[in-house]
Amino acid sequence: MTLDAMVQVTQAEQEARDQKAAVAAQARQKLEEARQAGEARVAEAVSQAKTQAAEMLAQAEARAAQRNETQAAADAAERAALRSQAEGRMAQAAAVIVGRIVKR
Repeated sequence: MTLDAMVQVTQAEQEARDQKAAVAAQARQKLEEARQAGEARVAEAVSQAKTQAAEMLAQAEARAAQRNETQAAADAAERAALRSQAEGRMAQAAAVIVGRIVKR
């Protein structure tokens, strides 16, 4: 093999190594970019999930407060009705008690 041919083979081998190194570096760069993009997507999804969870919690608290108000109003009405019944029976109860005391 002539010296010129050996130089050409050596140059071709070096070019192949250089191309291989460049492709490997490019692949590493693309992998890093993909990893970063994936992490950004995950962070965005977590952020959206936190926002949705906070909104859902606020809605649940509002519904619970509304139910509490409704129940409080119903309890107040029931107390008023029971008080009215008790007051209506008080005179009768007093008469019964007085009747028992007087009979003795």
